[in-house]
Amino acid sequence: MKQLSLLFLLFLNFNSSAQNALNFDGTNDYVLTNFPGPTGNSARTVEAMIKFTTISSVQKVIVDWGDMAVGNRFTLNIINGIPRIEVGGFGVSGPNALSTGAWHHLAGVYSSTGNTLKLYVNGALVNSGTPSVAVATSALNNIMIGRRNDSINYFQGSIDEVRIWSDERTATEIANNKNSELCLPAANLEAYYRFNEGTAGSNNAGVTTLPDLSTLSNNGTLNGFALVGSTSNWVTGINSVFTQSATICKGTTYNFGTQSLTTGGVYLETFTTSSGCDSTVQLTLTMDSVNTTVFQSGVILVSQQLGATYKWADCNNNYSLIAGQTSSTFTATANGSYAAIITKGNCTDTSACFTITTIGINENNEEAKFSMAPNPCTSSCVITSPHANKAVATIYDIQGRMIFSTLFTLSMDLNTSLFQPGLYFVEIKNNGGTALQKLLVK
Repeated sequence: MKQLSLLFLLFLNFNSSAQNALNFDGTNDYVLTNFPGPTGNSARTVEAMIKFTTISSVQKVIVDWGDMAVGNRFTLNIINGIPRIEVGGFGVSGPNALSTGAWHHLAGVYSSTGNTLKLYVNGALVNSGTPSVAVATSALNNIMIGRRNDSINYFQGSIDEVRIWSDERTATEIANNKNSELCLPAANLEAYYRFNEGTAGSNNAGVTTLPDLSTLSNNGTLNGFALVGSTSNWVTGINSVFTQSATICKGTTYNFGTQSLTTGGVYLETFTTSSGCDSTVQLTLTMDSVNTTVFQSGVILVSQQLGATYKWADCNNNYSLIAGQTSSTFTATANGSYAAIITKGNCTDTSACFTITTIGINENNEEAKFSMAPNPCTSSCVITSPHANKAVATIYDIQGRMIFSTLFTLSMDLNTSLFQPGLYFVEIKNNGGTALQKLLVK
């Protein structure tokens, strides 16, 4: 068996526990924290996972702090389904509305050194701009999740994984952690809300604290939530199991953590990252096998694998390649044993060896000889065998499938008008032997 070891490398930062989220009804649900957030024109990043089902022309606030004076507010929100980051009097928006019913990761970054706002959607930078107002976020109102500081524009949908940083997160940092829970502790993390409280969709009366998992313990308090049922309550959050797919060739081995895999399927593995956190990965492994079936008719061999590259080898000479034989069809010119070496994509496999012993026999058998004209043909051709009596004529396509078979005496008209253009094989067989020829239909 061929051995090919593939190493699965992970640089992930999340735990494998199930996640919850918090659903906001869009009417009066919000979370108020005891943290004013980064103020003035200091660097900051706000991240959140959101999912909503209704697109509204009214601004729906995800995270907000500061006050309503120009330049004093910092807000992550959506309008008409389009994400937006604002500083109060200036903002940048995404190019497209987000799809409903799916989780999306949003990140808003303010660079104090470059005086630039950046908006990331699902790990990709989608827009940036220089504020036309002075950024001076106030400490008047603490961070609110699901509502603006002036008590309007309530968010409708689910929110998960809210993070507030006191630095400008890089594009790589945002992309690498967008679908994960953070591995703690993390430098410059001012507030971190995982939302993994309560029991999803159950009666969660009294579960009104949203813990801050950063070292600063800036907890939040739930306001207005019903805390029962599928809305205005703790609900199912994002899936924290990272998914990966891979394809291997037949006869190779895929090393997946502690598992050495040789067959396709779905596998789970837990990895420990360099930060010391466990990460659960679900791998879907697919086998990309090569069809090594070969059709043999007399001295002609035809590979049954379509859309591949081909080499033909001499089995009796240590599988040495036969010069010039690179098509799916091979016609032997000498007795021997032959095999096809077939490459499809990144996979290569070799067929069984096929023995040919009839070179120099059939061609001297006058009763098996026949001719076809014209060849190539378009709509019909005439098959003639002066010595064939009560023979059987059989037509095969290039995959070796029989098209039809009929009794044959001396000559016949073969109607090819319904044949697809391509290569076919005509076989004449009687008690005197068998003869085979190629027929090209245009």
